[in-house]
Amino acid sequence: MAPRITDSHRAKKLSPRSLSAVPSCRRKLFSVPLSSTTPSRKRREIFLAAERGNLQKIKDLIQYTGPAVRKPHSRFTLLHLAALNNQKEIVEFLLEFISPNVVCAFNKTPAHLASLRGHLEVLSVLLADQETNPDIKDVWDQTYKDLLAPHLFEAILSGNEKQTRDLLALGANPDCHPGNDMEGVLSRELHITTPRQLALSLNQKSTLMLLPTNEEGHPVTKHGQILVSPTMPRIGRDPMQLGPLRIKVKPTKQCVTGSDVYTMNPNSRGYVCILSFGSFERRPDLELEASEDDASNLANVFTQMGYSGEVHHSLTSDETKETLTRIRDMEELWDASSATFIISSHGTSNNDAFLASDMQQLSTEWLLGLFSDAECPQLKNKPKVFIFDFCRGYYTDSCASVLNPFRPTRVNEPQRDMVCIYSSSTGFTSYNFSKDGSSFPTALCRTMAKHAHDMELNDLCRELVAECGKATNLVPSIRNIGFTKRFFFNPGVSASLVQNH
Repeated sequence: MAPRITDSHRAKKLSPRSLSAVPSCRRKLFSVPLSSTTPSRKRREIFLAAERGNLQKIKDLIQYTGPAVRKPHSRFTLLHLAALNNQKEIVEFLLEFISPNVVCAFNKTPAHLASLRGHLEVLSVLLADQETNPDIKDVWDQTYKDLLAPHLFEAILSGNEKQTRDLLALGANPDCHPGNDMEGVLSRELHITTPRQLALSLNQKSTLMLLPTNEEGHPVTKHGQILVSPTMPRIGRDPMQLGPLRIKVKPTKQCVTGSDVYTMNPNSRGYVCILSFGSFERRPDLELEASEDDASNLANVFTQMGYSGEVHHSLTSDETKETLTRIRDMEELWDASSATFIISSHGTSNNDAFLASDMQQLSTEWLLGLFSDAECPQLKNKPKVFIFDFCRGYYTDSCASVLNPFRPTRVNEPQRDMVCIYSSSTGFTSYNFSKDGSSFPTALCRTMAKHAHDMELNDLCRELVAECGKATNLVPSIRNIGFTKRFFFNPGVSASLVQNH
């Protein structure tokens, strides 16, 4: 079978009878040069027919013009025009004669043009052709996958999961900048420049589960995934970016320095890891229905204060260990001024363990040991804050098997520069739900937003106790482990400190 028309092929005139030949005959008939006497009127008419989807007109005229006819300046073939104008039936017909890899003046294939306009059905037809090369790049170094990025961006922004799924199935690149059309408040103020970053900032869990692992290696696991990237985009003034609480953090004012204050790096305030366990294997009665809203509220409060970090939902015990171990070994922690870990789940009566989604218990002491100076030298002499929000409304110890996580193998030494904040000092924690989230995380967010700009940690905890007492009977408790200095989550930074960094 002769090859289809490419840039080096032209075709001769046909008789009407020849056009009705089977596809294998058609390619042979169109393998010789086109006569130079083709009337320009017929060329204009067949171009117009390709744009408007007039298949019969194309069949009548193509015997005179040949399929290799092109537009003078753009060098568009009939297949380019049909793809650009969403003419699926015409595309299917023309693929019998024209290669899907034929390029125009800007080195764009018909798949490029279909992607540019978001014509997914036409694109599916082009990609289904066995000869299609999906890696052809135009003069701007873009494949058809890159040109789908603006449509993927819009689908995620509008919450259209079906369209998002369809675009990803066709190969849309979630890590490609959508281009000038998407410039504006999202990229200028929120630093959101790719579809993946948009899905991360909107906490679209179902969408993120569809995305492939990106170049930075952000994992997508069975039970959860990173919802706020390690380079967490700043949250701006747009209310939809502020979580259900829509809290705005007060700007920093007070600049505090001294030998009794933990140093704050103005370029990296700290790293935050939020582990939210809202669902549990074979135990729907233990479900924490507000867990995702709580995580979203907390992530956005920390983001407004300039922190980076990540959020995970309902990981298994193995996934939890893998995630925390990965964070422990991150190079980014060398520059981070602090580390904060927030865990929301069900806990045991003595506060020593919490449940993962597979009903295995993980020890809080193991978690503290994982970030000791010996295990994590990147955080040595830096404040490490552990916030445990454990609900014991339904759970008893008999519900889960006890898991002894792997023990650190490095040299052990006394823990220091750590503080643990527990949501309750009693043996029972009751979750009170509202449209904004559950009680303790909501109180924590409100306290941080109001006072983190001018209060050190001890004073902040007193305000947290007061905030919890306004609507619930929760009495948070604090455990100090060698936390010898004052710590400000959101302080002002002096000009001299900025220059030093």
